[in-house]
Order: sequence, then C-alpha cells, then structure tokens
Amino acid sequence: MAATKKVGFDCTGHYGSVNSYLRVSRHPYKQSNRVNNHFFTDDKRTVLDVRYKGCYRDGFVSDFETMIPVKREYLGVQSCTGECHLKGYPFAAIQDAKFCMCSRQYGRYGVAEDENACMTQCIAGSENEKCGGPWKNAVYEIGELIT
Repeated sequence: MAATKKVGFDCTGHYGSVNSYLRVSRHPYKQSNRVNNHFFTDDKRTVLDVRYKGCYRDGFVSDFETMIPVKREYLGVQSCTGECHLKGYPFAAIQDAKFCMCSRQYGRYGVAEDENACMTQCIAGSENEKCGGPWKNAVYEIGELIT
C-alpha cells in the first residue's frame, strides 16, 4: 500500500502542498447545514482531516461503490471529499478529473504501477492536487473533524 500523506487545504481555503486541511463549516441559517461544502459550528472554524492514500487502478466494475454527481468545473479534492464526508463514507476517489466516488473500502484492483498516472489536474483544484487518470483513482481518506 502506498504511503499516507496529509493533503488538502489550510483554514483560509487556500490550497496547501502537503500538510493542510479541508475547511468545513455549518451555516447557522440553513437547515441543510451545508453551504458550498462549508459548515459553521457555534461560530468555531472546523476542518476536515483529508489524507492522500495513493494511486489505485480501477476496472469495468468500479472499485468504489457510489458515484457522486459533481459538475466538472467544481470537481476538486475539496468538493469530492466534502460530499463523501456528508454521505458518511471514509474514502473518496477522483478518477481522470471527471468522476467523484465514495466508498467504505478500496484497492480491489491494486496500486497503480506509476504514481504519476494520477496527476491529472482538476479544474477546481490547485496545481498540486492529484485527480486521478484514465482508469486510475486518486484515493483520499476522510478523517475526523478538527476544531
């Protein structure tokens, strides 16, 4: 299994290189508690711990159980992991900068031979985000909320 690295975003919403987090907040005026994947909890800033797990192969029957509809222009690590977190999944994957998927497990087809196979850039992401490749999933573990 590939080495785990912290990735994501700092608390200002700017993308970090390796050690940062996804900002999550709950809006006090919305019953859905969600506005643009941000959450506000008692006027405190809360972040979601997101860690890159590696580049994994995929097959005709997807390794991930749930496809999340995200418009391509909004797809990035932040939006995909945020949606998977809201649905209760511990893992998110982006494939070929086009598809966001969630699952409780992954790795059925094994690790990709070349880590660079997951270097496709998402339109909504930063230059250093890994958004998968053709039949390759950039897999992220969604951790606990950090206040």
